[in-house]
Amino acid sequence: MCDGMTWNPFAVCTGSLVCDTRPGPHHGQCTGSDGGTPPPPSGEDPTGTGVVLYTSCSTLGDLDCNIADPKIQVLCDGQTWGPIGVCTGAQVCDTQPGPNQGLCKTP
Repeated sequence: MCDGMTWNPFAVCTGSLVCDTRPGPHHGQCTGSDGGTPPPPSGEDPTGTGVVLYTSCSTLGDLDCNIADPKIQVLCDGQTWGPIGVCTGAQVCDTQPGPNQGLCKTP
């Protein structure tokens, strides 16, 4: 079981599975996608659309954004993408590849 509501999982989903954060009967269970959006094959984000929480990543310290919520900033710990912050007010997380990827910006 994982805990998609508080971002403090009881267990981390492995392989291509992610924590289902959608309300419903499968909430908190490891599933093939988060909110019906399949994770990128490697967990990396070459397209600038964001990543799925708790999917695999390989570059320690990379910043990006959650694909399911444009306000959530994520960080690669060398193994998985985890939430590190929430953009406030009207700001959203910048998904575009470049030096500001993963930082909050005003749209």
